Amino acid sequence: MILERELYKSISTTRAILKSLRAYSYTSLRILIKGKSAILKNERERGLPELVDPTSCNGCNDCALVCPTTSLDVKVDNNKLTSMILDVKKCIFCGLCREVCDPKVIELSDYRSLASHGESSWTIDLTERNEQS
Repeated sequence: MILERELYKSISTTRAILKSLRAYSYTSLRILIKGKSAILKNERERGLPELVDPTSCNGCNDCALVCPTTSLDVKVDNNKLTSMILDVKKCIFCGLCREVCDPKVIELSDYRSLASHGESSWTIDLTERNEQS
C-alpha cells in the first residue's frame, strides 16, 4: 500500500515536470520563431484603464454599463466627456471597457496600482490623469 502511494506520487510529480518542460519548450520555440519583443508586447498583463484621447469620446457610456464591478463612473455634458472616474478597489482588470469602446478611447496600461498610503488615491479621474501626462 505504501509503495503504491509512493508510485502514484512519483507519477504525478513526473507529469507536472513534463507539463512544465513542454510549456517551457513551446514558449522558447515561439520566442525563437517570432522574436521576444512581439510575444511580450501581445502577452503583457492587463493593467489600469487609461484614456488615449478623451476628446474622441462620444459619451455613449457603454464602458460604464459593461463594467461587471461598476468601477467606472462616466460624466458627460453635451455629448462631451467631462470626467471618467475609476475606482481602483473595484476594478478587476478584465478589459471589457476597452473591448466595448467604439472610438477606442480606452486602452489598458501595464500598470497596476495595488498598494497605497491613502484612500484618496483609490479613485482616479482618468481625464485629469491624461491631461497631466
